[in-house]
Amino acid sequence: MVTPSLATTGSYLVAAVRRVVERASRLNGGRPVTIVAHSLDGSLTHQLLVRQPLAWRQRFVPIAAPWGGIVLGMLTLVSGNNYGLPFIDARALLAAGRSQQTSMWMLPSPSPAVFGTAQPLVITRSKNYSAGDVTEYLADIGFGETVGPYVSRVLPLFGEDLPPPGVPVTNIVGVGVGTTERIVYPEDGFDGMPAMAAGDGDGVVNLASAFGGGDQVEEL
Repeated sequence: MVTPSLATTGSYLVAAVRRVVERASRLNGGRPVTIVAHSLDGSLTHQLLVRQPLAWRQRFVPIAAPWGGIVLGMLTLVSGNNYGLPFIDARALLAAGRSQQTSMWMLPSPSPAVFGTAQPLVITRSKNYSAGDVTEYLADIGFGETVGPYVSRVLPLFGEDLPPPGVPVTNIVGVGVGTTERIVYPEDGFDGMPAMAAGDGDGVVNLASAFGGGDQVEEL
């Protein structure tokens, strides 16, 4: 279970999800609810389910949920991310990416069940960063003010194995699409757009993260 000190992390977003679902239940005579959630909404819904027992919950169907973050989450905070849209300058979205609380949730988890700490995810000429080096990475990209919130609010939620949500889960994932698993800068520092090395996933969510929801889920 989430500890009381973490109960307010993402509380606004979690409360918004709860209001939508409870309204749907009321409009249907109080019937139990199956929640189908896409991408980051899967992580938000998981936090809703583990924080308190809710009588209306029946089943949870996350689609392409980034349980342990994504490698592209590291790119978003330093070079921006246009999510593959060629007509948008990625760096134009850098400030927006840094301003969003959920950008911290998308950083790769150092949990052994996801990215671990041995695999380099960001490479520069003289330094590599794994999921276990995120605090150092945040400082090196000039975003050191987020180290404290990341350590106190994000790592306790996503840095270890996820707790079961207390409801049957069907986890729907995409595979077989090239997905960024390594970001390579040719020099020291993070100027310019880096080269990308691809692995398996759905194009955004890495396979390691897509299957990082734990043994309590049924994979399709």
